[in-house]
Amino acid sequence: MRKISLFLTLMLMAGCGSDAEQAGEADSKQGTAESSSSKDASKNGGKKAAASKTEATTAALVERGKALIEQRQAGKAIEALSQAIGLDAENSEAFYQRARANALARLDANALADYSAAIRLDPKRARLYYSRGYFFLSRRLADKAIADLEKSIELDPKEIEPIQFLGLAHVAKKEYQQAIAAFDRALKIKPDSSDVYNNRGFTYLQAKKFDNALKDFKKAIQINPDSVNSYNNMGLTYFAMEDYRSSASSFTKAIEKSPNTPSFYLQRREAYLKLGMQNQADADEDKLNWLKQLAVLNIALARQPRNSAKYVERAHHLLDGGEDSAALEDFNRAVKANPQYAQALSARAAYWFSKGKLDRVIDDCENAISIQPHQEAYSIRGDVWMKKGDFDKAIADFAKAKRIDATVAQAYLMRAKALKNQGNDEQARKSFERAVALDPSIEKSLQ
Repeated sequence: MRKISLFLTLMLMAGCGSDAEQAGEADSKQGTAESSSSKDASKNGGKKAAASKTEATTAALVERGKALIEQRQAGKAIEALSQAIGLDAENSEAFYQRARANALARLDANALADYSAAIRLDPKRARLYYSRGYFFLSRRLADKAIADLEKSIELDPKEIEPIQFLGLAHVAKKEYQQAIAAFDRALKIKPDSSDVYNNRGFTYLQAKKFDNALKDFKKAIQINPDSVNSYNNMGLTYFAMEDYRSSASSFTKAIEKSPNTPSFYLQRREAYLKLGMQNQADADEDKLNWLKQLAVLNIALARQPRNSAKYVERAHHLLDGGEDSAALEDFNRAVKANPQYAQALSARAAYWFSKGKLDRVIDDCENAISIQPHQEAYSIRGDVWMKKGDFDKAIADFAKAKRIDATVAQAYLMRAKALKNQGNDEQARKSFERAVALDPSIEKSLQ
């Protein structure tokens, strides 16, 4: 600072005030320019950082939206993807994913608007046309589906999915030759596709070319022995051919692969009726009624996923249908949804008792009683004490359960025998009299 001040002082003393002023102004401008340049660089760096942050946030929101779609949470997905679009209105992927979410929510007009926006922003992306074509097909708009699927195939001729759905769109229009041509093309790309053989077989079935249909279904099953749709379609084909025994057999195979699909039982029932197998047909009708009630419970739980009582109800229904493992899962869900719901614990205790898991029964019953003493928990725990040979505890629990039946009578009888062996004749007599009072057949059986 001292050198600069001295220099300015000498310049003024030499009579160079005007020139010095100009020089000072120039220096000042240069300093201002350098300062401005530094600020601009700082601003540009800040803008780039902000842009990078926005891009990262947008990408994260899109990924979140995709994940929510997979979880079938359409509303939350739409919210996340709308935020992404708010940050970047030129993001084709965000519009595409929001279109999918809107379609999932059955907001069809919004879905179409988003598909159109995505395609406008990225008109060469085959996937967008395929997805919109699939959407049109799912809404029974086959002509529009065909136009989009053909565009997708034009952009990406080696992708098999649009070709498959093009075939299905032609099936929807009963254009079977065009459909078969599409499936033939798909098989050239992927000759080991079970799905394509199944779809072509279904087309032959619709065209009443039954032999060709059976050939394709059998090929599909050869490639994929778990192809449940192929077994089902084969059953439909045999039924159309009036080979009802083979039809029923095919539906049985489908049921083995997917035991809770109502249509399989309905179709097999029809085959059994054609064969005059009334008992088997009635059994399938019973199963259909069971599945109908299961569907009602499923809907109720979808609406109220924290309803412990409804989980217990479905668990009992599953037990009635022989679905023990699924029933246990529901008992566990009931307890998890509301750990203070004592009836869920006693219901699970009853399940454990049926499986011979006596220690687990005791645990659940004692937890249930600690929350809310109730008859069912005491009754089940009494049964456990009977199994364990502790008749005093069994009788005490049965009394709290206000239970009177043959099992309680047996508890008194067994205690009478134990007391008799201990030499306690008076107490043994009283216990025996109580047993007979509860179940008079005991006295007759001992005579």
